[in-house]
Amino acid sequence: MAWGDGFALVSSLVLLFLMAWATGMTFQQGQMLRGKGEEHRTLLLEKQELLQVLEKVLNSLQSDPTPLSDSWRDPVWTEISILEHQGWDIQLKDVSSALNINALSKDVLSHSLLQSHFLTSLAPEEIHSYQKAQGFYQSLDEVSHLFDFSKGFFTIYGYWNPCFAHPIQLQRLIESRSGEDGENLAIALKSSPSQISALLGEDDHGLNSLIFHHSPVNVHFAQPELLSLLVEMMLEKGESSHALLDSLNHIRLLGFGGLEEWKEEFANHQKQDLSPALLGTETWFWSLSLSSPSMKLSAVITKGWGGEEDRFYHVLSCVFEKLTNEESRRTRSSRRCGALLSLRVDRGRIFL
Repeated sequence: MAWGDGFALVSSLVLLFLMAWATGMTFQQGQMLRGKGEEHRTLLLEKQELLQVLEKVLNSLQSDPTPLSDSWRDPVWTEISILEHQGWDIQLKDVSSALNINALSKDVLSHSLLQSHFLTSLAPEEIHSYQKAQGFYQSLDEVSHLFDFSKGFFTIYGYWNPCFAHPIQLQRLIESRSGEDGENLAIALKSSPSQISALLGEDDHGLNSLIFHHSPVNVHFAQPELLSLLVEMMLEKGESSHALLDSLNHIRLLGFGGLEEWKEEFANHQKQDLSPALLGTETWFWSLSLSSPSMKLSAVITKGWGGEEDRFYHVLSCVFEKLTNEESRRTRSSRRCGALLSLRVDRGRIFL
């Protein structure tokens, strides 16, 4: 066989090899693309299912027959239990029944009984300085060096009540919504909190839905340690809080009624630097955590104020996150057990 024929044969073999390799690569790439397409469709379906569950939770909150009282008796917890039995890993948590650093005055946050619950003794001053210069904290990451959010003593979620807010907080809020100087209006709101509607007027830039009379801490869901601390802050120094806490325990156990009578009883003991009006029975912000086999939904749901007894719910934020393989495995193996445990912790701690 001539040298040229041998070279041609080798070239043909090499060409055949390259064609086979290319065919294999094309097949593998096709398989990969089909795999990615299947994964994308799966994630899309799971996302739609998560949104459907979110809608069910919203509808349950909105259908509450007692809109001015949120407690463990509400129909949303029945809906949560049904979803758990269907295999969903779900957790609904009150995130506004704490001390809102964006809407409480420096005087309250500087109270001596609160100092041990900040990570730094300079926290109240830093919060006040930040709000004077820049406005409000927008995320929990911004305040992670000031307090441990998981303990339930402090929050950044909530609305503004002139009775508790500092004028600089009201001023920053007014200016952020209207674009106009808010100092005089803030001072007027602080001086005459009963005249909110008249002071804001009709062209209020949506401020009527943010600044109104309300009690930010729901006694049914606030941490027992926080409630004990707040009652102590409201009492004269050295006065026993046992009887008042026992009454509050009873209200939490029943899940409805009794708080107004409790406040009347409290009037005989109250100090002037912190009012029992801080305590109420409504939750204004909820966090919802919901997991499917491959994806997690994290949402913040807010209760809107439309008047004396007019309430409505909407989703403030909603984030989807793809689970890692390890997270997905854990979700498949223990999600129902974990969800039940978390809800038992949230709803089971009734006594102070």
